[in-house]
Amino acid sequence: MKKIALIAPIKEILEKAQEIIDRDNLKDISVHLATMDKGLKLAKKLVNEGVEIIISRGGTYQIISENLDIPVVEIKTGTSEILDSLMQVKGKYKKIGIIGYERVISGIDYISPFLDFEVEKIIVKSPMEVPNLIKKHKDNGIEFFLGDTYVRDITKNLGKDGVILNSTSISIQDAIDEALNIFNFKDAIRKRSEKIQATINNVHEGIIVVDSNQIITDYNIAAEKILGYPRFSVIDKVITDIIPNMDLKETIEDEKILVGGIYSINDIKVISNINPITSNKETIGAVVTFQEITEFQKNEIKLRKELSKKGFVAKYTFKDILFRSNTMRNSIETAKKFAAFDAPIHINGETGTGKELFCQSIHNYSSRRQGPFVAINCSALPENLIESELFGYERGSFTGASKEGKAGVFELAHRGTLFLDEIIELPIELQGRLLRVLQEKEIMRVGGDTIIPIDVRVITAANKNLMEEVRNNRFRKDLYYRINVLELKLPNLSERKEDIRLLIDYFLNKYSIKYSLPIPKIDEDIYKKLELFHYEGNVRELENLIHRSVILENFNFLNTLKIPASKRDEVLTLEEKELEYIKEIYSKNNEDIEKTYRDLGISRTTLWRKLQK
Repeated sequence: MKKIALIAPIKEILEKAQEIIDRDNLKDISVHLATMDKGLKLAKKLVNEGVEIIISRGGTYQIISENLDIPVVEIKTGTSEILDSLMQVKGKYKKIGIIGYERVISGIDYISPFLDFEVEKIIVKSPMEVPNLIKKHKDNGIEFFLGDTYVRDITKNLGKDGVILNSTSISIQDAIDEALNIFNFKDAIRKRSEKIQATINNVHEGIIVVDSNQIITDYNIAAEKILGYPRFSVIDKVITDIIPNMDLKETIEDEKILVGGIYSINDIKVISNINPITSNKETIGAVVTFQEITEFQKNEIKLRKELSKKGFVAKYTFKDILFRSNTMRNSIETAKKFAAFDAPIHINGETGTGKELFCQSIHNYSSRRQGPFVAINCSALPENLIESELFGYERGSFTGASKEGKAGVFELAHRGTLFLDEIIELPIELQGRLLRVLQEKEIMRVGGDTIIPIDVRVITAANKNLMEEVRNNRFRKDLYYRINVLELKLPNLSERKEDIRLLIDYFLNKYSIKYSLPIPKIDEDIYKKLELFHYEGNVRELENLIHRSVILENFNFLNTLKIPASKRDEVLTLEEKELEYIKEIYSKNNEDIEKTYRDLGISRTTLWRKLQK
């Protein structure tokens, strides 16, 4: 079926239109002859058959445009058409009436001053007025009427002459061109809409689009399956009529993004995200994406597996932390308590005290354990790449950038935990941007212009005193207070000496199994020597010593090892270090001899002898 129909009120217009259509091979336009009510009846029939645009003229155009909801294009009547018609009757009549709608006959105002006969303009507002208007002006001396076919037929019945205002080929061509432009525009919009509809119908999540009045304008197949409502039953309905507790007023009026909302619809629980739709800085609606909770949980499990493959997963839990000391037990209990709250955590600890081990354990103990765990060491990144690693970049942002662009660690950690180790190494100029990200919970990629909302729990760590760095103007004070909401201090190895034997045995077993080597012979003297040693690198340094002993299959290297001082700059011998340790325990026990020799596992005599030195 042709999509455009031209309904001509007179044969001359039909013939001119057909000539244009044949000449330009306009296959989408059909031409028909009908006027007024018959023209409307024909137009309705054509619309039912698939016509999308009507072209007509005069009263026929008027009656069709008033009664149909499709585009109706008018063949306009200009001064040239009026002048041509008047020239046909020049010299025959003294007084002529031109009758029609204001927009059709307004051109007579420009012509009449140059005519040598009188022309009266008779304005019509409705076809129903025409008979009475003609009778009235006939009685007032009008000898001849100029108008459309309807006017001509009435004047003939009243015994007066009349002529039809004809249309030029140019006016018909203009109307056809306008109709074609409308059709092409509508067709482009339709194809775009179909493409968008096909796209959203291929999304597994349910999608509902509403306008600024919360009226549903789009609704995909997945939404039909999840909610059980067919598309035709919800389009043009207010969303709260379908989902009573899903009022989108806050999103539309305040542009508020709602993430992870849970709604119950027909006994089906769904989890949804709601985002505003803006155009020219004005909110014109909102889009709701949702899925069933059960489906969401399946996807979470699948995502967890994928993240595991990519390494974005925390491997350690609090059960992996080896300890006997009360100091370490207190740190773990504090960390567990912190894990229950979604506030920033800052971990203070020397190198090798297990900051990442604690961070991963906190993540796995928190409500975010199903989300990704992403760790980045700020000191390990080249300064010119830190910004793009943190916030990502769009394609072509800089030389060497990936053609597809790249997500930063904040995007990768969405709905999970981001661990920023050695945060003190972050350049001062980037600290302000990080502060804004933590405050606004949104990022913009390098080279991008789109705001990306993020939901990330941030844990930071440093092996230096951050407040000291703030005092020295190397770290922003406002960022310090943003990340230091919950502070966790990890003890160094010298503060948890009770754990050293346990750690020694663990590392001996670990590396013996790894290299398929026997565990080196270890006696009490070796344990004590290792317990007396001050580890600048803490657990990591102890692990390195045990690693070396397994490879060498003995502990002989300890005899030549220089022991770093913990509280003095000089280097102590093992014997001096042992004596210092004994005196330290003796002092802690308030010089109680019996308690001290029992704590040290030596005899009373040995203790007395040592204390006399």
